[in-house]
Amino acid sequence: AWAKEDDEKEKEKTGKMGVTSTPAPAPAPAPAPSATTTTTKPSEDEIALNADAEAETKPPPHPQPHPWTLAPAPSTALVGLSMLGNLDGVYAHATYPALALHTLTTGSRQRAGAVLLFGYTFCGRLWLSLGFDENGVERRVVGAWWEEVVRGVDEFLVG
Repeated sequence: AWAKEDDEKEKEKTGKMGVTSTPAPAPAPAPAPSATTTTTKPSEDEIALNADAEAETKPPPHPQPHPWTLAPAPSTALVGLSMLGNLDGVYAHATYPALALHTLTTGSRQRAGAVLLFGYTFCGRLWLSLGFDENGVERRVVGAWWEEVVRGVDEFLVG
């Protein structure tokens, strides 16, 4: 009621109604009521079509990150391990009694910039050797780590 009264006063002053701007489009006319209005249940096809139309207009849901998903692990190894096992079976000591083998030299496949721990048993002894590339790893870091490896061997294997 108050709005209508304000609009009429505005019309008397300016000759125009309400706010002087571009008028909004007129609302669409309501459908005429029919004499016999019946409500029908939509068919299964109509329901399916309506669901398809709704699915097409909705954006796909954004995938939520799972809190238990871990980032990929680094793919660079810190130390390569090469454990040959017992080499006494390879060298037939009894076949050459005049020759007493006590050590052997191996050829490791250490990669550039890497560290390789190489191990085997021969003549009843455990042999461990460590090779590393000084251009890829600091000598003091490898030295400190090697000291701990030797301590671990003494503690757990030698006793």
